[in-house]
Amino acid sequence: MGFGSYQTAWSMCHKVRVALMEDIDKLGGIVEVDETFVGGLAKNRHWDKRGGGGTGGIGSGKTPIVGAVSRKGNVVARVVANVNSATLIAFVREAVSHKVSLLCTDQYPGYKPLDKDFPHATVDHARGQYVVGAIHTQTIEGFWSIFKRGVVGTFHKMSRKYMPLYVAEFQFADIFGTASQEVLENPSFGTRFHEFAIL
Repeated sequence: MGFGSYQTAWSMCHKVRVALMEDIDKLGGIVEVDETFVGGLAKNRHWDKRGGGGTGGIGSGKTPIVGAVSRKGNVVARVVANVNSATLIAFVREAVSHKVSLLCTDQYPGYKPLDKDFPHATVDHARGQYVVGAIHTQTIEGFWSIFKRGVVGTFHKMSRKYMPLYVAEFQFADIFGTASQEVLENPSFGTRFHEFAIL
């Protein structure tokens, strides 16, 4: 396309990602919330960037991301400073409607205060429990899988500084894919989606 340099192309891609960072209506229906950590193994990093070691999770030096997804709906994901209870609860209150019919998480203790404000149910992965009726976190974990595959297979690495932009890209792609499916299932939605897609 004649950008002139890799740096110019990289900069233009980031400008597009910034444009994709938009506010989304609060999620309703059945919503799943989960956190993940993104980053390489500590042994592969420079010695002053290895964090506390480990392969993942708290203390690994990886970047924490928290996300919420409405079943058959939108996904909201944010890079956060940590995954302590206050951070997680603040994210949920920002992203999830109080009129939600069910809020599903794993047994991580940071989600426990959600019991006060939401119809909150959990699955205990440590006990091999992944699905209990309608209670599971498979949808949001699927989003994490797609995002991490993008990190490994497409971008290869990304800095914590720019990670919110990449998260916004995958969040938009998920919404775009959901909307495309809606067009196939409901032709009357097509005109509205077309107007959204060309903005």
